[in-house]
Amino acid sequence: MAFSCVLTNCVNYVKLMTIESMKLFVQVFLLFQLTITNISACEKTYIKYRDTPVCLDQGYEYQDTSKSSWIRGAWYDGANKYFLINLKGTMYHYCRFPVVKWKLFKTATSFGKFYSRQIKGKYDCRLGGMPE
Repeated sequence: MAFSCVLTNCVNYVKLMTIESMKLFVQVFLLFQLTITNISACEKTYIKYRDTPVCLDQGYEYQDTSKSSWIRGAWYDGANKYFLINLKGTMYHYCRFPVVKWKLFKTATSFGKFYSRQIKGKYDCRLGGMPE
């Protein structure tokens, strides 16, 4: 009788472990799917004069430029000193862009004037510094 009770408990334990193992597997699988979705769910943005798109939602600081009539947003990747700007719907990039310039841009009274005087024609990515 005692053997049968132990055997029953063992069988119930194995059944319980199987259900718990299945629950754990489902949790791990769902976590994996969520991770893959987050990795692949990148806001791909195509930049003029760049062959590959960039993911603006990965490592970029955004500056709202809605007060400007022709600048539709600006992004900065401080780790790579990479500046992106949307000019009337076209994205442009600038390499080796100093963080000091980014800070000055963010506080400019006119984004357009600052861009024209301080950025345009400078920081050419063809000279190097474009991140992957």
